[in-house]
Amino acid sequence: MDGNNFSVLPQALENLVNLTYLDIDPNPLTALDSGVMSVIGRTLQTLLVDLSHFTAWPHELRLLRAINSLTLSKITFPRLSADAFHGMESTLHTLSITYSHLERMPIAICHLQNLQSLTFSSNDYLDLNTTVFEPCNRRFNSVTSLNLAGNKLRNFPVVFHTFPEITSLNLDSNQLRYINADLIPANNRVQSLSLNYNNFSRIPNVVNKLHSLTTLQMSYNHIGAIYDIDLHNLKALTYLYLTNNGLEFISSHAFRNNPNLYYVQLQYNLLRTISSSFTTLHSLGYFYLQNNQIECTCDLSHLKSWNVASINSFTGNCDSSTETLKQFLVNALPGCP
Repeated sequence: MDGNNFSVLPQALENLVNLTYLDIDPNPLTALDSGVMSVIGRTLQTLLVDLSHFTAWPHELRLLRAINSLTLSKITFPRLSADAFHGMESTLHTLSITYSHLERMPIAICHLQNLQSLTFSSNDYLDLNTTVFEPCNRRFNSVTSLNLAGNKLRNFPVVFHTFPEITSLNLDSNQLRYINADLIPANNRVQSLSLNYNNFSRIPNVVNKLHSLTTLQMSYNHIGAIYDIDLHNLKALTYLYLTNNGLEFISSHAFRNNPNLYYVQLQYNLLRTISSSFTTLHSLGYFYLQNNQIECTCDLSHLKSWNVASINSFTGNCDSSTETLKQFLVNALPGCP
């Protein structure tokens, strides 16, 4: 029912006595009918709703007795009351708040006992002079996925004190340049870190404290080089995304401690050669180099021992010919002195 012109919940929904999923975002709703909500609330597990036309918080949400996934967009209030999610304290597993006028993540989430995934993204009205999080009197040990993308954050947020068990952290589309090492505890469990569309000029050394990291996404930053120490402690690293960074240099030992690296995206950079560091990656299965400036000459002789035929997908073209990189490495490079 998304993308229509409903200003009220259709009464016909009362006939759907086993309804589990309802997407009514976006619609110009101004309120949630308590009669409809009391009926669908017995079985509804997932709700997506646009609150941009609401003048008051819809307390009818507390009638959702089976809800486990709630997506709220365009909340027009700067703050929510502490009981905003009353009635779903034990049922709600996934909460998404996007494009709101909230100044902070609401204190109401402190009562969500079994929350596992939290998205608080694209909120342009955050007060960046204060902490993003309202103080809670407990830690969220159940939350494993945290998405804070698009909040214009200039400083890495203090997330691990409140969410010590997160395995997936998304900070895409912010304004980050630096990560304070003191904000990353040694016993963290992060497996996936996404920092796309920020302002990093180098892979921050602090990522090496993420001992369990398997996926690092830093596309669309300003990273011009990868040095020997940048990824030296990431033995579990499997997926690396560095598309569109202006990348010009990769050291010869950049990946010597990343034996599990399997998937690498380096498209739309300024590389003129292929680092010998890739020849040590025996697990490499997907390697994307298109839209670089690789010169296919005998200057690539340091790659002669590389078994590129074992790579499932190897994309990229020579800068001065129509030959693909893989064709040159397999057919022409062996003939170089």
